[in-house]
Amino acid sequence: MKEREKADMLEWIRGWEKAGAVMEQTRRHELDHVDVQHAIESLDDAFESALLHSPVRPASGLIELQAWFARARQ
Repeated sequence: MKEREKADMLEWIRGWEKAGAVMEQTRRHELDHVDVQHAIESLDDAFESALLHSPVRPASGLIELQAWFARARQ
């Protein structure tokens, strides 16, 4: 790799590191200022639809998953 290519790549990496920090700061700000009541109201219709159109399971599947893990350890 040529020195210029390496320098460009390092600059590109540093740029993404800075962008990552800014994006994380933005994410934190948005989470700190989310209107939870509005979010719940916005999702209510989708939740009600899922309840109407999805069959209720008798169990979560956790017991079956644990049995798979036990078999995998043998």
